[in-house]
Amino acid sequence: MERFICIHGHFYQPPRENPWLETVEIQDSAYPYHDWNERITAETSLNLPVQAAVRGTK
Repeated sequence: MERFICIHGHFYQPPRENPWLETVEIQDSAYPYHDWNERITAETSLNLPVQAAVRGTK
């Protein structure tokens, strides 16, 4: 049986904070979330239980 592995990664994420305000401003492209940090966290956290159920793991 042949086996394959695919590795996908984003190894550099630029800072999203405004250096003058020291806050992350609203990012329209991340709608409906405030910014991409929130969107990525929500989307990956929501998928973890689904992925575990598909694999049959906890």
